[in-house]
Amino acid sequence: MNRNVGVNHLERVGVIVQEPSQYLGTSVTSSSDDRIVIPLHPMRFTAESAVRARPVEMRYCYFTDELEKNGQMRSECIHRCHTKYMEKKCKCHLDLIMPYQESSLRNCTVMDLSCFAKFKVSFFSMSNIIEESRDSIFNTTNCKCYPDCNHIQYHASTYTDRLGSAKNDGLMEVDVYFQEETLFSYCSTLQITLLDLMVSFGGIAGLILGYSVMGFVTAMLDRIACCAKPSSRSR
Repeated sequence: MNRNVGVNHLERVGVIVQEPSQYLGTSVTSSSDDRIVIPLHPMRFTAESAVRARPVEMRYCYFTDELEKNGQMRSECIHRCHTKYMEKKCKCHLDLIMPYQESSLRNCTVMDLSCFAKFKVSFFSMSNIIEESRDSIFNTTNCKCYPDCNHIQYHASTYTDRLGSAKNDGLMEVDVYFQEETLFSYCSTLQITLLDLMVSFGGIAGLILGYSVMGFVTAMLDRIACCAKPSSRSR
């Protein structure tokens, strides 16, 4: 793409697919073609109230009241995580989307773009994992920014093409559509509780030992009753 559209000269266009309630995108695509096709595959995730008993690190989601208590959306949490990662690696500060705090570091400039590329710094992606690969060493940083337990994820694929007509030099086509007519829904449930686990262990112990707790109590009562019977006197 190398054209003038109005007063702007375009060489490349970027497309960000984002969830309606978030600031950042689930995928970022940059293309020099003049036709971009983005099929979306949505998936819904829900969780039963019993899942709340498990810690967040195990269920990987927050309930709505927990998100309100945190006072921030997932995109804000991820942006802060990526910004801290950038400050740690590139030693500069940049308020690009949503400023979150004052920083004593210098402002990032064009000279820091090579550092961004080196450490794969991203400001628009909703990725919860920051991947870093250097000198055959692969490291990851987990932001631990989990979504709502009842939410819809949009997985996007991207295809590019050229319109192939001289009369379309001033046009650009971005086609976004749902890939399938069905929506898959996944529900997190708590299959076994602590009480169920204790009952299971008790049943296994009963099978191994040959006695259940009730059987043991019954045997003890029978023995006490047997010992309490008066002995018959011989005449």
